[in-house]
Amino acid sequence: MLKLASAVLFCGLLHGLPAAVAVAFPAQAAPSPLKSYTGALVGADCNPSSKSAACQVSSTTVRFGILLGDKVYVFDAAGNAMAQKELRATAKAGKLSVTVNGQVKGVILEVDSLQIY
Repeated sequence: MLKLASAVLFCGLLHGLPAAVAVAFPAQAAPSPLKSYTGALVGADCNPSSKSAACQVSSTTVRFGILLGDKVYVFDAAGNAMAQKELRATAKAGKLSVTVNGQVKGVILEVDSLQIY
């Protein structure tokens, strides 16, 4: 960050701006890549093509994912904890839908928030 501030100050001074103006507008951070995903809440070991029992969730499920089309994206540790907490609090089970705000990295969905319904 110090290098960036020095570069901004130097460039500003080259263009005749006072030092206070040159550093008053630091570079903006990149926007968050979070997206919203809605699909079926499934167990992390779900195989969509076989529709196995691993796809069903209950209050004893500890690893979760979301089924989007024919692909399962597995929740990260934070997402698993959120899903467990919400399932236990509401006593929901069976075929459930979920909306997740997060970021996909490969087959892992880094969960920021979720809602089960």
